[in-house]
Amino acid sequence: MGKSYLFTALFDDLYTKFLDAKRGLRSSRRPIPLLPEHLKRSQSLRTTDLIDNFLRTDIADPVSSETFRWLLVNGYATWLLDGLDELYAGDPGFFDYLLDLVTIPSSKAQVTIWCRDSLLTTSQEFAEFQEMCAGDEILKIYKLDDWERKSKREFVWLQVKGRLPSTNEGDTVEIRDILEALDRDEHTRIISALPLYCRILCDQYREDGGLQNFTDEMELLDHTIESIKDREIGKGLFDIASFEEHGLDEWLEQIAADYVEGQYAGFQRDDAEEYGRYVLRDGLSESEQLHILTSLLNFPLFQAGSETGKVAFAHDLIADAVASRYYLKRLGRAAREVLARLEHVDVDGSPLLRFIAGRISEEGKGALVKELHRPNRERGFAIALTLMMLARPDRDVILREDVNLEDRFLVGVRFSDRDLSKRSFRGSDLTYAIFDGCDLTDSAFEGANFNHTAFRDCILRGAEMGRGRAQSVFIGNRLEDNSERIQEWFSKESGIVRTGGGGCPTAQQLMHLFGKFVTPLGSPKKDTLNDRALNAGRKFAGAASTEDCIRAAVSAGYLLERDYRGRYSRASGDEYAEIVKFVTERRASDGIGRMLEKLCARHGCLHRLE
Repeated sequence: MGKSYLFTALFDDLYTKFLDAKRGLRSSRRPIPLLPEHLKRSQSLRTTDLIDNFLRTDIADPVSSETFRWLLVNGYATWLLDGLDELYAGDPGFFDYLLDLVTIPSSKAQVTIWCRDSLLTTSQEFAEFQEMCAGDEILKIYKLDDWERKSKREFVWLQVKGRLPSTNEGDTVEIRDILEALDRDEHTRIISALPLYCRILCDQYREDGGLQNFTDEMELLDHTIESIKDREIGKGLFDIASFEEHGLDEWLEQIAADYVEGQYAGFQRDDAEEYGRYVLRDGLSESEQLHILTSLLNFPLFQAGSETGKVAFAHDLIADAVASRYYLKRLGRAAREVLARLEHVDVDGSPLLRFIAGRISEEGKGALVKELHRPNRERGFAIALTLMMLARPDRDVILREDVNLEDRFLVGVRFSDRDLSKRSFRGSDLTYAIFDGCDLTDSAFEGANFNHTAFRDCILRGAEMGRGRAQSVFIGNRLEDNSERIQEWFSKESGIVRTGGGGCPTAQQLMHLFGKFVTPLGSPKKDTLNDRALNAGRKFAGAASTEDCIRAAVSAGYLLERDYRGRYSRASGDEYAEIVKFVTERRASDGIGRMLEKLCARHGCLHRLE
């Protein structure tokens, strides 16, 4: 009922087809799964070590990592990875390994990765991988939809009858009543679109003969958590009087915070037991303490973790709900610390942020505003801004609080139904940012970075893009990555006609090349890249070839010749400073200008980037 169910279904389908082809003596791709259990047996969080360990232990006739790579590149295997978010985030070399696989000339490698949404907007390595793949069909991203009526109906049938309905079979009275209850109002219909909530609501209906009126999803989860606690305490496994006042809640909140900050990879059993001892009353014997702590970790809230000695929450949404209580207690007095601890969270659509915003106090809202007025170009600003907008849906809140949006980290931030007129986004990173139903009249975007940035039903009259770094923009549901067409669309929407005949494609190609070493805000990205990585990605029509740009950059001293590993290094010193200025300010130094003169085939071209 989530990504792991999809993984199992796809793997079963691919493996069945592989076996059918094998019996028919036909060549076919073999699906090769890599799962959390393989992390348990690996000595390090490195992709190459994990593959070596997998090949030694899970293959009937062990093969070398070189053979495994050959099988992928030549189309004899498909690699499927599920539940390895810890690997994607923890090994900087993971996406480099993937890039090597898919950029080999004539590569047939197929790799499918199951991950949380947060990887899209919080992983710098994944962002760089996307840039490398820009303009090609190498990378495709799919997202799971929420359940609609058909899925809910089938699920309720499985819950009530233990089977799916046959063709044209009508619903029983009980099933019809449950489905009507799930659709009784807009709020219940929306939250039952997630499988966990649908199950909880079905269980409650069958146990109580109806549904309570939950005002939001947090209230529903609170009810579920408290019901589980009461049920376990009622079994007499331990006496609640053995805890300090609110001790059980504090214990749950602490380990939930550890769990979400560990990116849902599980928490250490030893840590949970140590926390538990702090919330138990004095006077209990060692055996009594151990019995209580063991009983706690057997709560239905938990399940075995992906690694030995680790425990996980049975569902991440429950962990988010419990952890939100932990952060809410601290937000008013230690907002900066809380925001730093939440920097890994996906700012768009995060249940954890929704839960915090839904219960935030006036003191907490005031603390967020103070943080938003600090000079901050880090991810914490995006978290604070998202929390404030979730907690305060009033359309003009950003104007009334006079939040400065210039030169900010706004990656993944969603602006929904906001008055942003006459606000400046100059120099900000708007990668994956979404403007939905916003008034952007007379707003300013000069120097802002557009990368998978979306504008949906916005008023852009008088808005100025200027020298924005327009890598790609969603126009409706279509991703446009041609900077000239983006400028044309923006000019049409804003009513500001720009002249100048468009940018120099060779300058844009060189910008794309140097952008692999430096971020749009001037931070170092990569020190070295191999030939395939440098040549991967977007090709601008009418530009000098990427190969010519690389040779010219080496000749001019902006890139160093390939080393014994076949990798190019960026220059240091003055040449590196020129690269940074070219990427961030979109201005060519004399040296880069001379290089463009030699590379560009356009007669009389001024080598502008727009």
